[in-house]
Amino acid sequence: MEEVFESSILYGANPFFIETLTISDQVVAFKTQKGPFGLFSETTTILRRRIHRVTIETDILGSNFNIYFFGDTSFGNQVISGKHFKKSDVREIQRILIG
Repeated sequence: MEEVFESSILYGANPFFIETLTISDQVVAFKTQKGPFGLFSETTTILRRRIHRVTIETDILGSNFNIYFFGDTSFGNQVISGKHFKKSDVREIQRILIG
């Protein structure tokens, strides 16, 4: 199973900085495209078993999420933050990751 969620310009995202969250059975990958046509991108990949909390924030122009996870080398929390996603997508992300 692989689910893909993207931020949208309809919910306030910049068309040059699209964010994509891909959830598979073992890992979660968060990709941020920077620049026109995604010329520059940054991807963060984490194991699903390291995730311990997902928070969501909703407003008029869409929803944001924070995925908190334990890093490989640090003892503290690390976070992935996604902005300008569809409200139903953010709720589905939380349901898939936390249950």
